Amino acid sequence: MKKHKISDFEALSQFCAKISQELGPRQIILLNGPMASGKTTFVKYFIEALGGSITSSPTYAIHQSYSQLTSKLHPQADHLDLYRLKNNYDLESTGFWDLFEEDKGLILIEWADRLEGEWWPASWSVLSLRFSVQDENRFVEVS
Repeated sequence: MKKHKISDFEALSQFCAKISQELGPRQIILLNGPMASGKTTFVKYFIEALGGSITSSPTYAIHQSYSQLTSKLHPQADHLDLYRLKNNYDLESTGFWDLFEEDKGLILIEWADRLEGEWWPASWSVLSLRFSVQDENRFVEVS
């Protein structure tokens, strides 16, 4: 595990650009940490690093899809915010489980620790990011 200090938005943008270059063809990014620690802001800058833009968090809709990204490997990304998830059955109507049937994909999951168990297929790469705030500083631990 490696811990990164994110001192400002420019540092976050650089961190996202670096991570975006290390993606596999079937990539899951798990985003965990307390409220207001930077998970949604990370997704915004990450999607921008892939050539897209975000207008809102999918907190109420649970699932948001971003298409027309300029990334050759990932022209689309799926973003799920599980903050309001009561159990894994709440995902049934979102198309979440269908995402893993694709030949390639990029799935970003906020509040991923709300899912019960290790559910991702072995054929997908998983990158776990844990966000934290200490004093006035923000950190991201990568594993």
